Amino acid sequence: MNPMFYFLIAFTVVLAATANAGGKVFDVEGEPVFNSSYYLRPVFDVIDGGLTLSPRGDNECPLYIGQESRRIYPGIPVIFSHWLFHIDYIYESVDLSIKMDVEDTTCAEPTYWSDPAPGAVVEFIVAGSKPLNGSFQIKKSENVIGGYNIVFCPKGTDCSKANKVGIFVDGDSVRRLALSFKRFLRPFEFVLVKVTGTETSSKTMSII
Repeated sequence: MNPMFYFLIAFTVVLAATANAGGKVFDVEGEPVFNSSYYLRPVFDVIDGGLTLSPRGDNECPLYIGQESRRIYPGIPVIFSHWLFHIDYIYESVDLSIKMDVEDTTCAEPTYWSDPAPGAVVEFIVAGSKPLNGSFQIKKSENVIGGYNIVFCPKGTDCSKANKVGIFVDGDSVRRLALSFKRFLRPFEFVLVKVTGTETSSKTMSII
């Protein structure tokens, strides 16, 4: 079949996706966010820091997306990516892959935000392969000017009502990201801080 036919189909799909997108996502400097490395800094916490990777219980693996216990620690940055070719910027309400920008882990697994554990009392965000049962999206915060939330949208659901990612604090005061629909969790509201050239990806992982 004519290659132009496939190109037109792909182009139509891209147009449909961008038509449903919100505005561009901006960092704290007012610059549009693109496929680069950014710290997600909480806007409300005056004590807690950026994101990290954290095991649970006595098991070293898998790792979960957690939050540093002190604000002086910026944590591990993330990289956003999407499948929209020829579009470098990140938009609200567009399906994203989110990857912790760290070279290696003790589990030798990918560090994408993966599928939350379905059916669990607390659906923690696991670090692993790209999610298969849904996607993450960035939404503008309803509470903070310049702030954002992340939501998880399961396949076949209305993404306008997607579940926000919140913070769960366990009995040892370890903070991990989880979906907030089964119990009341404070949404993880953040601003984006672009990583400078001397900080990128050579960062070694710290585990809580």
